[in-house]
Amino acid sequence: MPVSQLHSDGQWQELETGQYALDSEKHTIVVRLSGGEAFRVERLQRGGMVVDEGDEGRFSIVGIAIKGASGTISAQGYDVRQQFVVESKTLYTLTYR
Repeated sequence: MPVSQLHSDGQWQELETGQYALDSEKHTIVVRLSGGEAFRVERLQRGGMVVDEGDEGRFSIVGIAIKGASGTISAQGYDVRQQFVVESKTLYTLTYR
């Protein structure tokens, strides 16, 4: 989805097989995006993102790495959630510039 549609009622689209690569040995998913594109990594069925370290099991992303021309953003465990910023009651974003 274009980043410009994040705050609208734009529909997320399922990725096609050629748009991502799974590595089951490393437990990783690689997705390539162009500038200005947004990618939903998790949809939570509760009110807001849990940031309490004691509730870590409810957040399924255990690590994230974003690589691009401006360098790398990476985090593991509890620090992954700390990378996301509240945009609205239902939208948390991690932005790579």
